[in-house]
Amino acid sequence: MPFPFRFSSVRFGRFRGGLGSRRIFLVYGSEDCSTDYKPYGGVAQGGFGLYGGYPTGTGTLRVMVKGPADLLERVRRGEMPTDREAIQRGDWGEILHPKQVPERVPLPSGTLVTDYVAGGGGFGDPLEREPEAVLLDYRRQEVSRRIAEKIYGVVFDPDGVRVNPEETKAARERLRVNRKNQGSAVKRGAGNAQTKAAKTWRAVLNFHDVLEIASDGKDFVICCRRCGYLFCNAEENYKPYALRRVVELNDFMPSPLPSGERYEAQYHEYYCPGCATQLQVDAYCPSVESDPVLWDTRIRLDRLPK
Repeated sequence: MPFPFRFSSVRFGRFRGGLGSRRIFLVYGSEDCSTDYKPYGGVAQGGFGLYGGYPTGTGTLRVMVKGPADLLERVRRGEMPTDREAIQRGDWGEILHPKQVPERVPLPSGTLVTDYVAGGGGFGDPLEREPEAVLLDYRRQEVSRRIAEKIYGVVFDPDGVRVNPEETKAARERLRVNRKNQGSAVKRGAGNAQTKAAKTWRAVLNFHDVLEIASDGKDFVICCRRCGYLFCNAEENYKPYALRRVVELNDFMPSPLPSGERYEAQYHEYYCPGCATQLQVDAYCPSVESDPVLWDTRIRLDRLPK
């Protein structure tokens, strides 16, 4: 029997992704039940983020638990296994981890199966989300105070009822400074010395929430619409010219994997070197992928007006 309930496997952005859900099944009165098992290996699963929003993270982990002998009695008393942390601590029984990758795993009576279903990816730089929207998410228990400050740069008063505007402004500025200090570019762009304003560049295509292709009548370049920072020729991938910061999921995720393994994946955050706007966040797994710099968009320049 399933116990569905709300679970905020949300990912962050100027517009956050939709809420995920959590399903918990109790196998009762059957010895024929089974499930498939996918060893996620610490790789974040789920929806992509767009234009600086974060991808979905740990919202898709499946956990199987060999329930305790008094499981049914606890349920009859009104206790429900709806707390992820309690399940992963072993409060509801021994967590099962099949060896290798079996096609199906038997689930005898008394087994609990939990599915943490991913929400949607975020859209846009989280530092640009309205602070009051972050406060509403916090009061609905959709984000924690830690996430509000670390990702959104939003600081609440101690009672959690109001946004502190002065501290929020200062926190967001610190986070932007950290992006510039901690990020590094693979290649050096033309930068502020050749900003869009430094030449008669004319915007011809907005292909990103922040980035555009501009032309001087002869050449095409990629630049930031907000600060004018010029990245590169439009035939190139802008990402090697952006600031990149690598974030280990072991430091980012709110809870460890049920198996105790380390997360294998990383988040690669890309920022504009001029204004520190977050442009993209990619989930990358070094053990299975060769090129850490993904190419998001390729544009047929011969179809653009000069």
